[in-house]
Amino acid sequence: FYKGCISDRTLLNKIFRSAKPKKVVNLAAQAGVRYSIENPYAYIQSNIVGFINILEECDRLKKVMDKYDCVNVFLSEGAGVDTIIAEAENSGEKILRDAFGHVRLDELNPGKWFANKFGKELNANKILVQKSGYFARSAKSNKEDLDLIFKVADFATESALRKQNGVVGWDEENNNKLSCIDFSRIKGGKPFDISQKWYKEMINQIHSI
Repeated sequence: FYKGCISDRTLLNKIFRSAKPKKVVNLAAQAGVRYSIENPYAYIQSNIVGFINILEECDRLKKVMDKYDCVNVFLSEGAGVDTIIAEAENSGEKILRDAFGHVRLDELNPGKWFANKFGKELNANKILVQKSGYFARSAKSNKEDLDLIFKVADFATESALRKQNGVVGWDEENNNKLSCIDFSRIKGGKPFDISQKWYKEMINQIHSI
């Protein structure tokens, strides 16, 4: 275990040379456009300087690409947003925002932007971008929100390190235990059961408002 900052280039080089990872997951990015406005220097230090340090280590990933013919890269949805916005605005593109003035990350698509950058760096012939959904919220995350986010994110990372595929959530068929649910159990094409207790309670609450 190493404790440090991704903007510390010397430490990062030491970690990469010592651990020699085959895959890199960047969960250190500062997600959220609002934070970037309120704390621009901290945001740039983490998302831009820090990520450039990681990008420099991608020279090693080229060897991984040659050996395994594949490289997986995971990004925070807020990684590099300032740079992407500036690049888009400089080229005359219109930046779409939601009802609360937040940049619509689903339209901005940081994953696609980084995929193009990595694709060129690694000489990748094929690129697959998979991204989670994004929704607008009316207020910043409270403690319960953050506890939930970290709990699920930590479990998802542990599942990935165990090479376990699936979607992380509370499994109704496993005593509502936080689990990595296999894709075969949640594939599309199955009708939604509107008789479920939680669904009925939610509808009643909505009707009572």
